Amino acid sequence: MIRKGATRWVICLGRYAFKLPSLHSYTDFLGGLRSNVFEYKTYEYAKEGAFPIDKFCQIVFSLPLGLLNVMRRAAVMKNEEFKHFKVEKFCNMGDYVIPVEHKSDSFGWLNGRIVAIDYGS
Repeated sequence: MIRKGATRWVICLGRYAFKLPSLHSYTDFLGGLRSNVFEYKTYEYAKEGAFPIDKFCQIVFSLPLGLLNVMRRAAVMKNEEFKHFKVEKFCNMGDYVIPVEHKSDSFGWLNGRIVAIDYGS
């Protein structure tokens, strides 16, 4: 399955999601690189304790310059589920705010818990 975002393509194969910069335009490509780098750095900060790591979908591999992020594949949250999801409570935890757009396809289910799956925006 291939999904298109604003600046990235996501190819879902088996247990993994491959995030690549869009080739639609030069601007989109640069935006996709930036989003992948931001997402990778955010996950690394979470691993160091800046954010609760369990709030993020795991990045298992990343190429330099943002050319590719490989994440664990999560089941995207459905719109109906998102209506009942307390997104503010999930994202705003006092000293930090999880950098994720407040929309259903930015969250998913992985191993029975909700995680941010698109935090490179």
